[in-house]
Formats: sequence, C-alpha cells, structure tokens
Amino acid sequence: MVIIGVDPHQTEHIAVALDSDGRILGQRCVPNHPKGFASLADWAAQFPQPRWAIEGAANHFTLPLSRYLAQQGARIHNIHPALTSQYRRRVERRKDDQRDRLGDRVAEDGGD
Repeated sequence: MVIIGVDPHQTEHIAVALDSDGRILGQRCVPNHPKGFASLADWAAQFPQPRWAIEGAANHFTLPLSRYLAQQGARIHNIHPALTSQYRRRVERRKDDQRDRLGDRVAEDGGD
C-alpha cells in the first residue's frame, strides 16, 4: 500500500509518497492550479492504487485538488489539520512540512 500525504499551501501543494512501513518513496511540489494537479496525478500514477491523505481536503486551498483527484478516481482521505498539529506536539517538534505529511500518514493509519 502506498499513501500520498499532501500538505497544502496557498500557492503550492507538497506531497510525499510513503510505503506501508513509512519509508519515503518520493516527493513532489506542484503549483496550486490545474496544471499542477495534473502533474501531481501523473507523478502518483507510478504507484499502484495510492491512497491520498490530504490535510484539510475540503478547505479553500485544497478543494480544487481534491475534486480533480476524485474525478480521476482517486481514493481521498481528509486529514483534519488538528491531527497533524497534535502529532507534532506528541513528538515535540515545530512545524515542518515533511513531518506534516508523515503525520498525515499516522493520522490516516489511526496512529499505527
């Protein structure tokens, strides 16, 4: 199983692909517009049936990406932003985009 965690930003989205052991398989940063969404989907196509864990999948920064991926048949899981901040507190670290994406995976897996 591959999970692609996405940390959204106003102008770009940062994604990391993780295997079931949490190893990083790759990462991508794309602009927050339709060409960036297509680029991200093309990159993710190398992974068989990835599950998407998107922080705040329905917020105004990420909704267009979530809709685009859903139209492509992607399986999307909304990760509430509070879960990534709670994960940061548990591991006593400041904000870090890569750790946020890893936190998305932890939240997606229910803390496993």
